[in-house]
Amino acid sequence: MRKGYTYMKRVWRIILSGCAMMLICLGLALQTGQQAYAAKAEESMPKTAITRCYVSAGQQGFHPSSKNYLPIQVQYKITDNGFGGMYRMRLRILNEEGRYVFQKLWNISGTGYLRYRWNGKASAKNQAGLASGSFIGDGTYQVQLTIRYQAKGAGTWKSGASAVRIFEVTRQAPSGSAGLAVAEEIPVFTGNKYIDYIAEQMVQEAEITDDMTADEKVEKIYHYMTTHFHHVHYSKSESYKIYYSTTKRRSKINAYRKETTARYKAGELLYDYTGSRILWNMKRRIGVCTDHALVFQILCRHVGVDAGVCRGYYLNRDGSTPTHSWNYAVVDGIKYYYDVDVEIQNYGKGQGDYYWYKKTLTQAKETHLFT
Repeated sequence: MRKGYTYMKRVWRIILSGCAMMLICLGLALQTGQQAYAAKAEESMPKTAITRCYVSAGQQGFHPSSKNYLPIQVQYKITDNGFGGMYRMRLRILNEEGRYVFQKLWNISGTGYLRYRWNGKASAKNQAGLASGSFIGDGTYQVQLTIRYQAKGAGTWKSGASAVRIFEVTRQAPSGSAGLAVAEEIPVFTGNKYIDYIAEQMVQEAEITDDMTADEKVEKIYHYMTTHFHHVHYSKSESYKIYYSTTKRRSKINAYRKETTARYKAGELLYDYTGSRILWNMKRRIGVCTDHALVFQILCRHVGVDAGVCRGYYLNRDGSTPTHSWNYAVVDGIKYYYDVDVEIQNYGKGQGDYYWYKKTLTQAKETHLFT
């Protein structure tokens, strides 16, 4: 009887030991599965980065006033990783209590660049209780830029990469357009070493210097393009004169790239990663309205002037309305409009230079339909 009891005891020990081992293995399997799931989930989560953030209030600070604004520029990168959601850039201006006095959102994706000019006024429903549209008071403030993302079908937004810049608001700083002269905007290059090099050559040929005002720089660019570019309905299979050979100037281009990379790392310029298709046209100084508008934008941004491309239709005298592209550039805080392609087509036909130069929105709408 004693031997039977001992035998059964050993059997139960073996069974219990086996069960314990099974539970351990099951636990390890579950843990491995959870780790694999977590790793897979991590892989599918988006990766966000704010690679550059620039805010210029001037050495004396920012004075909220009419015709003055705070230049804010940000460069970002989003790697979706199959997440397939939505992305936003959120700008907040925070006061010393950490409450936002101003907020604005943009839908974004991929790698990109945003430029915004804040007029120093509070936004609606701000956390500081300021009246919407009123100038904020003196003090220390923060520019907070945050990438937000949301999964498809999800109701909540999550925060990704963020950047903060501190600036002073004071009525002792220059106001109006005088404040703009203090807070000059940072140059924005394309990031394409060939385009940026040719843009620099054109800027030098246009005799633009750093001490010029934004208005003087834009005038030089406009005149340079009017007298050096040609309106051509081209075919890339045909041969045209090349003014800037990238093969013959390779060593100079690489040296310039090293210089611009150093300036980029020092925060002296940004990249907007646009315009790579325009290299062919810039080398030959030919194109149509879409090409000339893009070159004008590249040259203006290259020298630190905010500029962009407008699209729509041109209102011809015969009633026809062909699709068209032209530009805006911001001078002394005011957006003016420029149509360098129309100028190029008519220059030398008795029209004269600067015919379609620096127009107000009302003037632009007389001959251009914005879309």
